[in-house]
Amino acid sequence: MNMLIIGAGRFGKALAEVFVREHHTVVVVDKDESKIRGIEDIVSQAVILDSTDEDAITQLNLSDFDYVFLCISEISSSILTAQILQEEKVKKVYAKASNEVHAKILSRLGVSKVIQPEKQSAERLAMNIMMGAEELVELLKKKNFMIASVDVPKNFQKKTLGDLDIKRKFGVYIIAVERKQPEVREVAKEKESESLIGVDTKTETFVLPDASFEISRTDKLVVIGALENIEEFRNYVTEEIE
Repeated sequence: MNMLIIGAGRFGKALAEVFVREHHTVVVVDKDESKIRGIEDIVSQAVILDSTDEDAITQLNLSDFDYVFLCISEISSSILTAQILQEEKVKKVYAKASNEVHAKILSRLGVSKVIQPEKQSAERLAMNIMMGAEELVELLKKKNFMIASVDVPKNFQKKTLGDLDIKRKFGVYIIAVERKQPEVREVAKEKESESLIGVDTKTETFVLPDASFEISRTDKLVVIGALENIEEFRNYVTEEIE
């Protein structure tokens, strides 16, 4: 995919590094020459450009980019750039907000998504986009569907998914099972040379398990379905656990 990142500050640079690592085409622009010098060696192209200059930013052939990330911290410049992008009918604009007021203004301008870095890391955002998770969430909302994780009650344990027949009974699909597994580890003592043995837990995920998959007591079921069916299934599981 082709990514345009406007603003080469900490968040913009972190996004660029993730997309470059995953072999996407990344163009970064910033009016600060020192920031461009700090990133030009890792991205496809780095340009010194003032994004609030409409004539300058439209030289970028904005329609060529799959996503545009507006990562400017200075609020007035961010808002003006967002306005230009909307006037140019750029569809997928993800804009970083410095605070709640900034976020509200960006939302009213019609950007696709407002990012607040203290709540959402650049790494996670980039990976969600590349995996299509952002589009999936929007689709689920439109269709009144949701994905949920639920613990398993005792009456599910030692039974197969075929035995439980959850799709027929509750109208939800099992898309994954998360299982906690004990993991033995060595822990070095602080003052002595020998080690202690400790036990951690790790989570193993089984994606799209078939009907023969047997449920264990430490499992969590990841399910997808209509909102009302998910709620019904959650209520049933909660009553059984209690």
